Amino acid sequence: MGNAARMTYSRKNVIVLGFALFAIFFGAGNLIFPPALGRMFGDRFEWSGLGFLLTGVGLPLMGLLAVAKAEGGIDHIARRVNPVFGKILSVLAILAIGPLFAIPRTCATTYELGIAPNIPWVGSWLFSFIYFGVVLAFTLNPLAVVDRIGKILTPILLASLAYLIVRGIIHPIAPLAATETPNPFGRSIVEGYQTMDLIGATIFGIIILNELRSKGLFEKRKQMSVIIKAGLISTGTLAVIYCGLIYLGATSSAVPGEFTRTGLLTFIARQLGGGAGSAALGTAVSMACLTTAVGLTTLCAEYFNKLSYGKLNYKALCIATAAISLVLSNAGVETIVNVALPVLLALYPVVMVLVILCLAGPAFENRNTWRGAVIGAGLVGTLSAIRTGGFEAAGFDAFFTALPLHHHGLGWVLPALIGGGIGAMIRPRELPSFRVLSVCPSQLATRIAIFDDDVPVFETSIPHQLQRVMSDDERTIQLNALKNAISERLAEHRIDLSTVNAVVGRGGFLHPLPGGTYRVTTALIDDIEQHAWRQHPSNWGAAIAYEIAEANDIDAFIVDPVAVDEMEELARYTGLPEIRRSSIFHASNQKAVVRRVAKNLWKRHDKINAIVAHMGEGTSVGAHKQGKVVDVNNALDGDGPFSALNAGSLPTVDVVRMCFAEGATEKSVLHKIRSAGGLLAYLGVSDAAEIDRRVGSGDEAAIRAIEAMGYQVTKEIGALAAAMSGRVNAIALTGELAICRKLTRFIKAHVDHIAPVFVYPGESETAALVSGALRVLRGEEELLEYSSQ
Repeated sequence: MGNAARMTYSRKNVIVLGFALFAIFFGAGNLIFPPALGRMFGDRFEWSGLGFLLTGVGLPLMGLLAVAKAEGGIDHIARRVNPVFGKILSVLAILAIGPLFAIPRTCATTYELGIAPNIPWVGSWLFSFIYFGVVLAFTLNPLAVVDRIGKILTPILLASLAYLIVRGIIHPIAPLAATETPNPFGRSIVEGYQTMDLIGATIFGIIILNELRSKGLFEKRKQMSVIIKAGLISTGTLAVIYCGLIYLGATSSAVPGEFTRTGLLTFIARQLGGGAGSAALGTAVSMACLTTAVGLTTLCAEYFNKLSYGKLNYKALCIATAAISLVLSNAGVETIVNVALPVLLALYPVVMVLVILCLAGPAFENRNTWRGAVIGAGLVGTLSAIRTGGFEAAGFDAFFTALPLHHHGLGWVLPALIGGGIGAMIRPRELPSFRVLSVCPSQLATRIAIFDDDVPVFETSIPHQLQRVMSDDERTIQLNALKNAISERLAEHRIDLSTVNAVVGRGGFLHPLPGGTYRVTTALIDDIEQHAWRQHPSNWGAAIAYEIAEANDIDAFIVDPVAVDEMEELARYTGLPEIRRSSIFHASNQKAVVRRVAKNLWKRHDKINAIVAHMGEGTSVGAHKQGKVVDVNNALDGDGPFSALNAGSLPTVDVVRMCFAEGATEKSVLHKIRSAGGLLAYLGVSDAAEIDRRVGSGDEAAIRAIEAMGYQVTKEIGALAAAMSGRVNAIALTGELAICRKLTRFIKAHVDHIAPVFVYPGESETAALVSGALRVLRGEEELLEYSSQ
């Protein structure tokens, strides 16, 4: 990753991210709830505010942190309970913030706040057709104008609200009145569910996480720090607005009459700002609702398009979402809110339990603890939903009365604790625990890591001088220097190698062999030292692993070395019989990515067809057919797309002329093709984060170079798809350069008609090596014995 892993997020970036988060959570429809609570509880508005802030502000912040910690959304978090449950919960969450409640509410709120008071002759059905026609116009043909409108309207809406709140504090509508409505804290907790911001956080959070990754911030601890700071900015701003609106509602508690939620906000705006103020607020809220509806419709269509792996058409999903929302919006805000409440009462306790358990960390690693807690909370939530929906049964009142904290909207807490406790006593089937040391050399650095099972507990990187590590003359010197550096780094961090069960190294240029995990033997080391047919730092991984293993009397492995060769015979032909295509690629990372894709598809990795593009120091694009890589470009020797360092395929005649140019030598030409080409040649840099920064800043040369690389990758993907007769289940983009969104978006736009596209930024080669070793140590995969040929 070069400097990417060491990047920090500036204070300015944190502030910008904080207000971006605020814009995501600041759904204009949410503004109708705080004033209604203030009016309901009058002079007890402080308790009402406390309850509303707990669920309307505190929980979304927790949701963001849970997404950062789990490195995935609600479906990823809920997998700890069950993968199918995770998918179902995710679908329900998307439907709730999509066509069932949130999107229809934007239209109904717009009508009741902006249209009905100012243009009363326009009926709700006519308006909803116009409203969702505009929504579809933007979602089917995305334009930057939507984002621009949102960026302009948010400050206008904030200014309008600030004016009303300040004026309402200085000149209250009426003195605060005592009301008879009981339980301000508990009822306001439940009302906070209506913001749906906790559910939104567990879905939108992954967008924020990807934003941090795109800026080169991959360390989880730093990601959490940035999200905490940005989250405090966004939720703090929300809290101020909500408290102000609750107070404004409380100042209307002495005003007689009945108000709907939207009617009350309109009344407050008219009382404090006059007719012009009411119209301005109504217009700003209405337009903000429109931008929210566009964003949610797009999100919903993209989600179900991805969930169906492209079988459900994006445009058809947009139309369906808009049509359902159109019909439901005409029920009116109050009806939508009342219908949504039972569903949210069932969903929120479950999501809250998942978020709390995720943040709790290793103390609750037992999967059965999660299951028991979710069952307990889900049972109470479901019964609350049934009761709120109007169904009464004998014993219902007694049951809920007996639940501690029920009157505070937290009746699910004790059942969740009981369920979690019972689950904790049911021990899961435990796999043996192993500690594995990984040694992963590449051209620019050697990454050292120690994993306790699948969890990294130590990671460090030792940089290389590229020209020296690729030199035959300094190979032994550099290898010995690296061994010494590794020993010093491990000693510096007091790493006790006696606790390590195995060492796994990156496999180098052995003779062609099938994929899998191999024991490092003297024959393997001999082949590398005496017969290695390519000079590359990956050759060092096995040698270093073997030396460490021998000194500590443990096993040494390599996993899917770069020389893995499973190519079909037809793929080996060139135009000359004496030259055959070779299989040299990022085998360990590519095969690991296919396993990740298969998991997302709920299939075995050897039962799918996938195309993987690894884009980093080298670029390799492989066709994975039922677990074997049947075709792949030679990522080292000038075959396929160019990369950060490699020139890729070049016109043959021009290469021949370059070889015979004055002063050219075999060594200089090979260096130029393998290590001084690609983005380095075009831009003078090869670091992924720096290239992405230049692209983001509008550097025309960087943009053109990235698009050209993307163009070549798309051609390679298309060619492999044709070679696989179009039977492709998925396409995956990975490697250091996959952090560049310009590159991945360019490729995705050109190939997503072939198959769903998955993006895994960064390299997972270290984790892939450890996973291969663990499969062998656990007896899940056969250990292969290397034989010299």
